[in-house]
Amino acid sequence: MSGGGLMSSDTRRSCNSGSIYQTKEGSWRGAVSLGWTADGKPRRKYVSGTTKTEVRRKVERLVADHHRGIPIATTSPTVATFLEDWLEQVVKPKRRRRTYEAYESIVRVHLVPAIGRHKLDKLTALQVQTMLNEKRAAGASGRTLMNIRGILRAALNQAMRWDFVPRNVATLTDAPQLGDFEANPIPADDVPRLFQAAKGEPLEALWIITVWLGLRQGEVFGLRWSDIDLDKRSMRIQKQLQWSGSKETRTVQLVDTKTERSKRTLPLPAPIVTALRRHRTRQLEDQLLAGSRWKGGQWGLVFCTSIGTPLDPSNVTKQYRALLKRAGLEQRRFHDLRHSCGTFLASRNVHPRIIMEILGHSQISTTMNTYTHVELGSMRDALDSIGDLFDGDKQSS
Repeated sequence: MSGGGLMSSDTRRSCNSGSIYQTKEGSWRGAVSLGWTADGKPRRKYVSGTTKTEVRRKVERLVADHHRGIPIATTSPTVATFLEDWLEQVVKPKRRRRTYEAYESIVRVHLVPAIGRHKLDKLTALQVQTMLNEKRAAGASGRTLMNIRGILRAALNQAMRWDFVPRNVATLTDAPQLGDFEANPIPADDVPRLFQAAKGEPLEALWIITVWLGLRQGEVFGLRWSDIDLDKRSMRIQKQLQWSGSKETRTVQLVDTKTERSKRTLPLPAPIVTALRRHRTRQLEDQLLAGSRWKGGQWGLVFCTSIGTPLDPSNVTKQYRALLKRAGLEQRRFHDLRHSCGTFLASRNVHPRIIMEILGHSQISTTMNTYTHVELGSMRDALDSIGDLFDGDKQSS
């Protein structure tokens, strides 16, 4: 028999043998009586699971531990305490350093101040939704809201596995929308202006490759000469450059691409080969000028500083903004260079599967959702093309 907290006759147990019941949501929950507190209140330990058998095993284990005198904690930690443990025990050992730092920042800046004081097992969907609404009202971007909810959701999934909570209340809230993070590609007619403004610059080839091939920033920064075969006109995307730590303790390393599907081999159009050959000549000149200060042998990067060390993203961003200004183009994110490639391909009716492979998306749904929008100009041409259907009405009237 289902019901919040109601026990069926065949699952009722004696005081110390535990009880098992099914919740309204369909999951199973168990409870074990552990005696009484000093002030006469009952002490009970709750466990949960997706099946009755799973919960019964947990209950039996608790009962056995209780009979052997093993202490069993019955008090729930606060959200802040749990999130701290989750970061250290789950995220830090399994995730890249930069990912851990991003998670820790969301927890410290957003989650703990807003809901950290609540007991974990008492946290409600309404409290989480209220937090998200207040963050939105305070000006948080759609991306930030998605990260807050996503990280809390992942943490509460672990809390369920650890039997701290019977359900994940973050999943019961409304998912935020990206909103202000929609793609803002460079119009195709403006690309020649961008390339002309970059002509002769040390990073000219970087701008060409990013727009033409749609590489992510970390991928183009982490591109090595060993990944490129100019004779065969091909390029392998295998690594990405990743910065982590604060400004004072910042470190950089080459790591695997974002996902396995991000690893890909791309053909190089002739203009890119020409740009890379020019860039290679310029880099060899930098190496000669640097002499003993040259560090390029350690990295082997295609795009680097004048002494061969990895590029600093903040410095490249400054150069990018200056480039857009010289070209007379509106300011946009570096990532919009990648979106420009996807948009150009989609506007030429390239199959989404091919766009997915070029951009290294993990799922074709990402490609479809991002690049199947239709530009106003295309809609205008389409509507103008059926004008002859109405010309007949004018002639007959």
